[in-house]
Amino acid sequence: MVQHGTVVNGVIVPDGPPPPEGTRVMFEAQGSFEYPHPLAPYDWEKELALLRESIAAMDAGEKGKPAEQVFAELDQELDRNAIGEG
Repeated sequence: MVQHGTVVNGVIVPDGPPPPEGTRVMFEAQGSFEYPHPLAPYDWEKELALLRESIAAMDAGEKGKPAEQVFAELDQELDRNAIGEG
């Protein structure tokens, strides 16, 4: 039986009903994004720090990536995670 789940606060939470109590399981981590999982608690301080870094970089004259490049990279990352290449 294959079952999927998400780590939340250090505990694997299955997507469906859990296997019976006492069942031995084996799991394999799949790719994940650096940004927290949608079920993770929202970290306002981290968001604020990332925004401040980004603003400071722009103020210093750093050039960002073109939107087309960012979207292409996101598409590739999502494709890799969808097929488990993570």
